[in-house]
Amino acid sequence: MENEITVTSDLDLWHIDFIAETEKQNFSEPWSKNSILESLAHNTKFFVAQTADTLLGYIGLNFVLDEGYITSIAVIEEYRKKGVATKLIKACFDFAKENKLSFVSLEVRTSNKAALSLYEKMGFSKEGIRKNFYSKPNEDAIIMTRRF
Repeated sequence: MENEITVTSDLDLWHIDFIAETEKQNFSEPWSKNSILESLAHNTKFFVAQTADTLLGYIGLNFVLDEGYITSIAVIEEYRKKGVATKLIKACFDFAKENKLSFVSLEVRTSNKAALSLYEKMGFSKEGIRKNFYSKPNEDAIIMTRRF
Protein backbone atom coordinates (compact mmCIF):
# COMPACT_ATOMS: atom_id res chain seq x y z
CA MET A 1 0.00 0.00 0.00
CA GLU A 2 1.54 3.29 -1.13
CA ASN A 3 0.10 5.48 1.63
CA GLU A 4 1.01 3.17 4.49
CA ILE A 5 2.65 5.07 7.34
CA THR A 6 5.94 3.63 8.51
CA VAL A 7 8.27 4.82 11.27
CA THR A 8 12.03 4.65 11.02
CA SER A 9 14.96 5.63 13.20
CA ASP A 10 17.48 5.01 10.40
CA LEU A 11 18.00 8.64 9.48
CA ASP A 12 19.65 10.20 6.47
CA LEU A 13 20.64 13.85 6.15
CA TRP A 14 17.32 14.68 4.45
CA HIS A 15 15.51 13.38 7.55
CA ILE A 16 17.59 15.77 9.69
CA ASP A 17 16.75 18.65 7.32
CA PHE A 18 13.06 17.72 7.63
CA ILE A 19 13.23 17.64 11.44
CA ALA A 20 14.98 21.05 11.55
CA GLU A 21 12.47 22.61 9.13
CA THR A 22 9.50 21.11 10.98
CA GLU A 23 10.91 22.49 14.25
CA LYS A 24 10.96 25.99 12.68
CA GLN A 25 7.37 25.64 11.49
CA ASN A 26 5.97 24.38 14.79
CA PHE A 27 7.91 25.80 17.73
CA SER A 28 8.68 29.33 18.92
CA GLU A 29 12.16 28.20 19.96
CA PRO A 30 13.12 25.50 17.45
CA TRP A 31 16.15 23.24 17.62
CA SER A 32 18.73 24.05 14.96
CA LYS A 33 20.07 21.43 12.56
CA ASN A 34 23.36 21.52 14.50
CA SER A 35 21.53 20.95 17.81
CA ILE A 36 19.73 17.96 16.31
CA LEU A 37 22.98 16.48 14.98
CA GLU A 38 24.71 17.05 18.32
CA SER A 39 21.85 15.45 20.25
CA LEU A 40 22.10 12.33 18.06
CA ALA A 41 25.65 11.89 19.35
CA HIS A 42 24.44 12.14 22.97
CA ASN A 43 21.77 9.50 23.64
CA THR A 44 18.95 10.99 21.59
CA LYS A 45 17.08 8.93 19.03
CA PHE A 46 14.75 10.44 16.45
CA PHE A 47 11.95 8.52 14.79
CA VAL A 48 10.43 9.79 11.53
CA ALA A 49 6.98 8.85 10.22
CA GLN A 50 6.64 8.66 6.47
CA THR A 51 4.72 7.23 3.57
CA ALA A 52 6.48 5.97 0.45
CA ASP A 53 6.93 9.53 -0.77
CA THR A 54 6.21 11.96 2.10
CA LEU A 55 7.76 12.75 5.48
CA LEU A 56 4.92 13.31 7.95
CA GLY A 57 6.39 13.98 11.39
CA TYR A 58 9.00 13.06 13.95
CA ILE A 59 9.63 12.47 17.63
CA GLY A 60 12.86 12.79 19.59
CA LEU A 61 13.67 10.66 22.63
CA ASN A 62 16.63 11.36 24.91
CA PHE A 63 17.53 8.44 27.16
CA VAL A 64 19.84 8.24 30.16
CA LEU A 65 20.21 5.06 32.24
CA ASP A 66 16.61 3.81 32.51
CA GLU A 67 14.91 7.18 31.88
CA GLY A 68 13.40 8.48 28.65
CA TYR A 69 12.53 12.07 27.82
CA ILE A 70 10.63 13.09 24.71
CA THR A 71 12.41 16.21 23.45
CA SER A 72 9.84 17.16 20.82
CA ILE A 73 7.15 15.75 18.61
CA ALA A 74 5.61 17.36 15.53
CA VAL A 75 3.43 16.30 12.63
CA ILE A 76 3.05 18.45 9.53
CA GLU A 77 -0.30 20.18 9.55
CA GLU A 78 -2.04 18.35 6.72
CA TYR A 79 -1.33 14.98 8.38
CA ARG A 80 -2.51 15.80 11.90
CA LYS A 81 -5.36 13.76 13.41
CA LYS A 82 -4.55 10.83 11.12
CA GLY A 83 -2.73 8.62 13.65
CA VAL A 84 0.81 9.80 12.85
CA ALA A 85 1.61 11.06 16.37
CA THR A 86 0.21 7.85 17.85
CA LYS A 87 2.54 5.75 15.65
CA LEU A 88 5.51 7.93 16.66
CA ILE A 89 4.74 7.62 20.38
CA LYS A 90 4.28 3.84 20.01
CA ALA A 91 7.73 3.65 18.36
CA CYS A 92 9.17 5.46 21.39
CA PHE A 93 7.39 3.07 23.74
CA ASP A 94 8.71 0.06 21.80
CA PHE A 95 12.25 1.47 22.01
CA ALA A 96 11.77 2.19 25.74
CA LYS A 97 10.64 -1.38 26.44
CA GLU A 98 13.44 -2.91 24.32
CA ASN A 99 15.99 -0.81 26.22
CA LYS A 100 14.39 -1.40 29.63
CA LEU A 101 13.53 2.23 30.31
CA SER A 102 11.35 2.58 33.41
CA PHE A 103 9.46 5.59 32.04
CA VAL A 104 9.09 8.11 29.24
CA SER A 105 8.37 11.71 30.25
CA LEU A 106 7.65 14.97 28.43
CA GLU A 107 6.57 18.56 28.96
CA VAL A 108 3.58 20.09 27.20
CA ARG A 109 2.16 23.61 27.19
CA THR A 110 -0.86 23.93 29.49
CA SER A 111 -2.82 25.43 26.56
CA ASN A 112 -2.12 22.54 24.16
CA LYS A 113 -5.38 20.68 24.72
CA ALA A 114 -5.04 18.43 21.65
CA ALA A 115 -1.62 17.18 22.79
CA LEU A 116 -2.79 16.74 26.38
CA SER A 117 -5.71 14.62 25.17
CA LEU A 118 -3.43 12.48 22.97
CA TYR A 119 -0.88 11.93 25.75
CA GLU A 120 -3.58 10.89 28.22
CA LYS A 121 -4.98 8.48 25.61
CA MET A 122 -1.46 7.03 25.23
CA GLY A 123 -1.22 6.34 28.97
CA PHE A 124 0.71 9.37 30.18
CA SER A 125 -0.20 10.77 33.61
CA LYS A 126 0.17 14.35 34.81
CA GLU A 127 2.96 14.46 37.38
CA GLY A 128 3.73 18.12 37.91
CA ILE A 129 4.06 21.65 36.60
CA ARG A 130 7.14 23.55 35.44
CA LYS A 131 6.37 27.22 36.04
CA ASN A 132 7.20 29.53 33.12
CA PHE A 133 8.90 26.67 31.26
CA TYR A 134 8.02 28.05 27.84
CA SER A 135 8.64 31.47 26.37
CA LYS A 136 7.27 33.17 23.25
CA PRO A 137 4.69 33.21 24.84
CA ASN A 138 5.46 32.57 28.51
CA GLU A 139 3.55 29.55 29.73
CA ASP A 140 3.73 26.76 32.28
CA ALA A 141 4.42 23.19 31.21
CA ILE A 142 2.64 20.11 32.46
CA ILE A 143 5.03 17.23 33.12
CA MET A 144 3.52 13.97 31.87
CA THR A 145 4.98 10.51 32.36
CA ARG A 146 4.23 7.03 31.06
CA ARG A 147 5.68 4.36 33.35
CA PHE A 148 6.50 0.80 32.28
